[in-house]
Amino acid sequence: MSIVYQEVQNTQYSILDTQYPKMRIVFFASGKFAIPILRELLSCGHDIVCVVSQPDKKAGRRLKMRATPVKDYCLENNLALFQPSGLNGSSAFNYLKALDADLFIVVQYGIIMPERIISLPKIFSINIHASLLPKYRGAAPINWAIINGEKETGISIIKMDEFVDTGEIILKKSLPISENDDAQTLSVALSELAKKMIIEAIVLIQNKMFKLTPQEDVLASYAPKLSKKNGLIRWDRPKEDIYNLIRGLLPWPVAYTYFKGRVFKIYKAAHKGIKDNFNSQFDQLPGQIVFIDSGEICVRCFDGLIAIKELQCEGGRRMPVRDFIAGHDIKKGDMLG
Repeated sequence: MSIVYQEVQNTQYSILDTQYPKMRIVFFASGKFAIPILRELLSCGHDIVCVVSQPDKKAGRRLKMRATPVKDYCLENNLALFQPSGLNGSSAFNYLKALDADLFIVVQYGIIMPERIISLPKIFSINIHASLLPKYRGAAPINWAIINGEKETGISIIKMDEFVDTGEIILKKSLPISENDDAQTLSVALSELAKKMIIEAIVLIQNKMFKLTPQEDVLASYAPKLSKKNGLIRWDRPKEDIYNLIRGLLPWPVAYTYFKGRVFKIYKAAHKGIKDNFNSQFDQLPGQIVFIDSGEICVRCFDGLIAIKELQCEGGRRMPVRDFIAGHDIKKGDMLG
């Protein structure tokens, strides 16, 4: 087996040329974040003996049954698929045991795995988590990193234990968060980083060259599952907090306010400071519209303005502000919230 490493900035090793045997892998995933990672494993010749994904669920206004993005990918590519309603029963345990896997790889699966499932593979189970653990343990690390104004995040690959996101770290690499990132663009960038890291991690595991580093629990923070109530904008907050909330809650649940008693979702915005020529306008209340032009609705907040650029009014479609203004009675001095 031939492995060549090169030292690079912020990374201990980068694999340049690797030859290794196939691993028998069971891949647990549900969200589209996992698809580039699954595709990379397949392209490197690993034997994905089964993909485990959440069951179809009712979703949308009409509550139609909807498959996970990973299930759709499996059907398109003729991959073996298993969708248990849970992992605590004997049927799921016996099915997964019979697969005789070397590794379980878990990426945005969305169901907590019991210890007896985690311990089934010949080697162990690993989780790919979209944060620099121990920061942002939990279900929504990408969103909360942006909401909290972090300047960097990253990918952690850990050996799983019986708790959530607490396992020993195999690999960890950082990625900057730009001012223009939202949760969708950052998710794409982190998935691209993760697909490279998982191949490196597997080679290290195969060659017993990995080091397991315990997490420092005293540094832990948490990224709980999002709900619609997280999206309510408080206009008395600083402009950067509101801007981070808007970009951190895409594509769901989306930041929102109220306009004339109706929900007013905000998809794109910018923040602006207080300029000398705006002084008279800043006597207005937080949530009050300061001015409107063809491309934005500017709203007073604690220390500046939020310029709304794309929105959706309850019962309507998502649209640029220019289109909204043309069809709605909205004016300077109106209140949001």
